[in-house]
Amino acid sequence: MPFNVFLITSMEDTSTVNELRETIHRYGINTSLSEEVTSERGQPIENEDIAYGVCRIEPSLLSQIRARVMNSDCVLIMIGRNGTRSEIVNWEIGIAEGLGKPIIPIIEQGAEIPKTLQGKEY
Repeated sequence: MPFNVFLITSMEDTSTVNELRETIHRYGINTSLSEEVTSERGQPIENEDIAYGVCRIEPSLLSQIRARVMNSDCVLIMIGRNGTRSEIVNWEIGIAEGLGKPIIPIIEQGAEIPKTLQGKEY
């Protein structure tokens, strides 16, 4: 059975994410992103959907993301200088922690560590 990784990142970091995904796939590892999830209306999830700690994402999107994290063997978090304040990133990290998934953070030099990862050792 193939190894499955859920990637958490900001959509602003797409070039780095695509590079990492290509590298991971060369080793036969499957990857999944929340950006691939779409609503019943065909709309992708976006950072603006979660603001001020209030979730405005359709329940179907939330369920799909939770299922993808649940079906993953681990969670790889890519934090770039552009994505450190994403509420969706923090929300996804919380799901992974709640499900007891191993978390592997990759933090770009100069990037701010998300509040959900601060004070933890990985």
